[in-house]
Amino acid sequence: TSAVEGKTYYYKIVVVMNDGKEKFTSVFTATCIKYSIDLNVKVTNSIEGKPKLSWKAAEGVKEYVVYRATERNGKFSKMFTTKNTSYTNTSAVAGKTYYYKLVAVMNDGNEKSTPVIVAKSLTVRNIDLNVKVKYTLAGKPKLTWSKTSDVREYQVYRSTTQNGTYSKMLTTKNTSYTNTSAVKGKTYYYKIVVVKNDGSKRITSAVKATAKR
Repeated sequence: TSAVEGKTYYYKIVVVMNDGKEKFTSVFTATCIKYSIDLNVKVTNSIEGKPKLSWKAAEGVKEYVVYRATERNGKFSKMFTTKNTSYTNTSAVAGKTYYYKLVAVMNDGNEKSTPVIVAKSLTVRNIDLNVKVKYTLAGKPKLTWSKTSDVREYQVYRSTTQNGTYSKMLTTKNTSYTNTSAVKGKTYYYKIVVVKNDGSKRITSAVKATAKR
């Protein structure tokens, strides 16, 4: 563990026999490789408040492994292995802080690790905005919802599956949204996030709509 990155070392193993005599192995060599890697990891939160890590792709990487701990110097447990460049910690408990490490497994089998990444799981409570779905003359889904108090903005998110990844479509102070990019015959799922003036968030359940034209 005291080996220095980039330096080559030569080793022998001494076998001590029961009679006290010593036998030596041949010399073998090993170079300490660079174990750290900078993947430019960014931390955000999903619409449910869960920590989301995203990073840049690196050359020569076979896969990425995400580890998590509840203390900076605590025990890190493997959470996820992926060839993609993002991870959302869906099991994170609201309001709790977690510590992550991202390990890049190289094509040659060696591993390189990022520094510890800190992220807090936000508390996002549910809210019922009585969301209604209608359709425009062009057959596009139009969502309307009831106004609530102390609101900074509404954020509309969309996914093609109910439990899939939701992408932000619109930020507005109004109480309606028309999905003009919806494709005829395709089904979409929408969630609305209410951002309060104090920065806290509330989220609706998913509503479903299929574009008609």
